[in-house]
Amino acid sequence: MGMLERRTIEVVTPFLEVDENIEITTLAMVGIIPVKQNLASAAAAAAVGVAFGSAVMVLTSPKKFYIALTDRRLLFFEEHKLSGRPIKKVAWSLPRQLLHTNEPANLLIVARLLLTIDGQANAVKLTFPLPAKRGAAQLAAALNGSTSATTQESGA
Repeated sequence: MGMLERRTIEVVTPFLEVDENIEITTLAMVGIIPVKQNLASAAAAAAVGVAFGSAVMVLTSPKKFYIALTDRRLLFFEEHKLSGRPIKKVAWSLPRQLLHTNEPANLLIVARLLLTIDGQANAVKLTFPLPAKRGAAQLAAALNGSTSATTQESGA
């Protein structure tokens, strides 16, 4: 188990519901892709936060998040700017059954993935840096129903 996975599991565990299991942990830069305009993007991001009972977070520029996919939800924990560790507060919690992704785009040192949420006009762009690059394929496989996702793989 790598450092990325240990840090993520350590911060996620207190937020798990009864019998909820972590399947994948990873790290990614997260940004919102507006379908129409930036103003519409901010409104949709706020609507997602309100609809799913999580903190309202409008991302104007990508931020680094620790990510955990459980058998029920996709959880996001913002990275602390000074320590590089995850902040012990759920930034986003999205129901797994509403999430879909495209196939990851593997570039030289990063992988990119678009996460769509049923009922939302905007997509969430996830950019996985080199140490967590495998997380893109694992997350896509898990959310799209493929069996190639490995339990508790960190992508590191």
